[in-house]
Amino acid sequence: MENKNERLIRLSEWKNRIIIECDSLARNKNLNLDLDFYVFQTSVTLDPPILIIGANPGGYKPYSEFLDSNNVKIKSVDALGYAINQFLENPEWHSNSLISLFSSAKLRQMFEKSVVTNFVYFNTVNFSNFKKRKGSKDAIKFCKESNKELIEILKPKNIILMGNISLDGLKFLFDRPMVSVLTVDEGVNGSSLVRQTAINGIPTFWIHHPSMNKKFNTDPYLTLKRMKLENLLKD
Repeated sequence: MENKNERLIRLSEWKNRIIIECDSLARNKNLNLDLDFYVFQTSVTLDPPILIIGANPGGYKPYSEFLDSNNVKIKSVDALGYAINQFLENPEWHSNSLISLFSSAKLRQMFEKSVVTNFVYFNTVNFSNFKKRKGSKDAIKFCKESNKELIEILKPKNIILMGNISLDGLKFLFDRPMVSVLTVDEGVNGSSLVRQTAINGIPTFWIHHPSMNKKFNTDPYLTLKRMKLENLLKD
């Protein structure tokens, strides 16, 4: 069993590997991955109440442009994330439903201390754009294994996967098949609002991505999801 200091060292080593590998992929002239990259949209702490994993960062800035504009030869480890939860700092983002989902006293406190990351670290306007690029399979394979190790290092109390991209990408880690724990009836077929499984014994939940599926990210469904997560998330 690793102690806290050993995990912090491992986290530092993990961040350095992210920089080296993503820098190498982005610079490779035989690929089409000249894309800026970052990992976290919050600060990073061990044992967070929730690790929230989305698809990939939105944006279009090339990595080469980032290097030129900042007059650096390689991205620094500090540039992999932020010191403050960016969803709370930037309410104009397409994240109102996510903030509303965590608006109760219990969930807000958990959200403020959560770590927010992405399945893939390279920015594109959308994930389908990323998948069309030459080299994307190599990048996805690297990010899959990186997410696996990050979970092992951070040991979050809960994991939330936002949308089908993170679900499909990380299902190889599931302890058991994911099942619906909150379903709304829509005609003949029910629609899941919250699904659950586990990764390394950690309660793992799926929800609709907050920037999509507006119907299921507004009331009355938003309130139903909030109530369910309040009961299910491990303190």
